Amino acid sequence: MLGFLATFGKQSAYLSICFQRCLLRWKHTLKRIGQKMSLNSTRY
Repeated sequence: MLGFLATFGKQSAYLSICFQRCLLRWKHTLKRIGQKMSLNSTRY
């Protein structure tokens, strides 16, 4: 049981790190999309 909990803790930490990375990437992409949209709106 303890071994299972240890592996689960490691996996959850790994998953949280991946999740945070994905979130950062998404924020970056959304920001870039927003900048493109604002540029297009100012152009017209």
